[in-house]
Amino acid sequence: MLKDGEISLEQLYKMLHISKRKAAWMLQNGIIPCEIRPTKTHRYVIQMEDVQVYLRKKRSTRRKEIPVGIFNAKPTKQTVVINNNRPMDTVDIGECFVTIADECRGAFREHVERRLRYFPDALTADKAAEIIGYAPHTVLSYIRQKRIFAVQISGKYILPKTALVDFLTNDFAFEIVHKSTWHMNTILVFIEKNNPSYTNEENF
Repeated sequence: MLKDGEISLEQLYKMLHISKRKAAWMLQNGIIPCEIRPTKTHRYVIQMEDVQVYLRKKRSTRRKEIPVGIFNAKPTKQTVVINNNRPMDTVDIGECFVTIADECRGAFREHVERRLRYFPDALTADKAAEIIGYAPHTVLSYIRQKRIFAVQISGKYILPKTALVDFLTNDFAFEIVHKSTWHMNTILVFIEKNNPSYTNEENF
């Protein structure tokens, strides 16, 4: 239930005259701060004052916050099938929705750990953002939402590398609408190594 001064994702995209997909991306990437709840309805809770702060920015500034062209292409779905013909992973290339079966999460975690093995065990938020290819303000948003564990030391957020692994292998990370190139590549490399045969389906 929304309180006074709070709006939903549906209200936000209608207010800004943008697509629902674009509004969700903006919320997930910290362009407009929000609370993301683990519920099916009213998942995103946005404060109107945060929307007003966003709208007060110059239009040129707002444009720079969103990569050019990422909402223009129609999504293509690629379904990866394991040997018993049961879909294990679903990769929506346009919107980058990805799910990995629970029984494969352990193997995926080891895969992520290998990709991060040469980095220090403790990272600044900026360094973590640089490694996984997200904007620093996006990683800070996830830390403040308690999606990524970190502690503040001398004004800087420091996170253990294991916290980054935890984040990249949990349900929330798989549901990020537009993943970074590094993030998406990490998933696709895992799929290719573990599922050499897959089918492609187009869904428009």
